[in-house]
Amino acid sequence: MNNMPNDLSYLYKNILPSLGLRDLPADKQEQMLLKIGDIIFKRVLIRAIDSMSEPTKAEYEKLLKTKSADAGAALDFFRAKLPNFDQLVTEEVAGFKKEAAEIMAQVKPVTA
Repeated sequence: MNNMPNDLSYLYKNILPSLGLRDLPADKQEQMLLKIGDIIFKRVLIRAIDSMSEPTKAEYEKLLKTKSADAGAALDFFRAKLPNFDQLVTEEVAGFKKEAAEIMAQVKPVTA
């Protein structure tokens, strides 16, 4: 199961509608998706690193020093080293979605 594709289609289909952001112009949607994707990636990264053993962390640090280290390489590494990585991603996407929806509910004007 791949919940964090290289494109933003997952976020577009699953997060924008729930936050009421589909009405934004396309360029603003893309900006929001990039920001949301970055936030979720950072949350996943923190949890993934926290769950690694010291030898695995050292291996990850080596990977980061290579020229080919990018987000895709990091995701491949996490999937190979952390058996629950896709679950972790799912949890972080759901957590972000819930938190963002709560914030959006507070800022949306109340209509009578």
